[in-house]
Amino acid sequence: MRASWGYDQMTLPKEPAPSAPGMRVSAIPKAEERDPNIPEGTLMSEEDLDFQMRKLKKYAEEKELNMTHTFQGSAGKATGIISKPRFKTALGMLFHQYPLSEELIAAISFKYGCGPPDPHGGGFMEVMWRAFVIELRKFDDPEQPPAPNYNDQRITETMSELRQIAEDSGLDMTHSMQGAGGRPTGVIAKQKFYMAMTSLLFPNYHFTTELLYDLALVYANTKGPPDLRLGGYQEVLWRQFVIDIRKVPLPETHTAHPAFNPDLAADEFE
Repeated sequence: MRASWGYDQMTLPKEPAPSAPGMRVSAIPKAEERDPNIPEGTLMSEEDLDFQMRKLKKYAEEKELNMTHTFQGSAGKATGIISKPRFKTALGMLFHQYPLSEELIAAISFKYGCGPPDPHGGGFMEVMWRAFVIELRKFDDPEQPPAPNYNDQRITETMSELRQIAEDSGLDMTHSMQGAGGRPTGVIAKQKFYMAMTSLLFPNYHFTTELLYDLALVYANTKGPPDLRLGGYQEVLWRQFVIDIRKVPLPETHTAHPAFNPDLAADEFE
C-alpha cells in the first residue's frame, strides 16, 4: 500500500512486538503506565524543548503541514498512539527541511511517550502522536524582535569610520556582498552578512559581537523570518546598508598642522 505522499509503507519500520505473547497494551495512555525507574538519559531541558516546539509550530504553519494526515498515514492509530520508530519516521517526513537533531527527536519521543518501556532505546515503545499535534498547535508564537533603532549614534559613528576605510581602500562593497551570498533583491542571510563584514570588507576593523548584531538589526529585513536562536531577524538588507554607508558623513579629522613657513620659523629665533 502506498501513502498519499508517495512513500512506500513497506519501507517504514515494523511495529514493535508486544512485550509478551498475548499481552495487549492499553490503547488509552495513562500516567501510571510510565515507569518512574526508567532513566531519562541526557535530554534537553524543558525550556529548550519549549523553545524548539515554538519553532516547529511556526515551521508547520508556514508550510501548512497536515500533521494529522501524515501521522495517520504512518500507521498512527485512531486512538492517538503510534510506535516510536514510526513516529520518528513521520516526524522526519513532516519537518524534512527543518534541522531536526537526534536530541530533539528523543526529547519529544520521551515527553509524549507511553506504553511499555523501551529496553534498548530508553523511554517508551509508543508515542502519543495526537497529543503532540494538539499541544504543538497551542504553543505561543515566537516573540517579535524589538524595532530597529535608526538613531543610534554609535551606529552612525561606526558607519562613518567604515566609509572612510572603504574609500581609502577602494572597496567594492556591492561586489563583496554579492560574493558572500547577497541576493539581487538586496537581501542576505545574517550570518553571511557577518562574514562579508569581518572577512571580505573590513577584516581589520574592531568589530564586537554586539556591534555586528546591532548593525544587522538596524538593517534587518523585518518582513523576513525572525531569528529565534540569536534574536533579531534572519536576513539583512545589504543593498540599503551599502547605499547608506556611502551617504554618511566622513569622520571629523584632527586639526591639521599648518604648513611649514621658513620665514616664520626664522622669526622664532630672532
